[in-house]
Amino acid sequence: MDIERKIQGECVMKQIRIKEFFKDFDGLKKGTVTETQFRRILHMSGIEVDDEEFGVLVQRYKTPEG
Repeated sequence: MDIERKIQGECVMKQIRIKEFFKDFDGLKKGTVTETQFRRILHMSGIEVDDEEFGVLVQRYKTPEG
């Protein structure tokens, strides 16, 4: 998937440990974040995606329970 490669490339170039951002937003340690938190994680890590790209990511990784 192109958007995933884009994010991976930016993480490598900028030496970002995006997993750490996810851990910060997952207070209950369930392994999930909300869509709003996901958008914030990308923004805080300096990874800019447009609305269409974000929608694709959300659909790909959205859990069945919401």
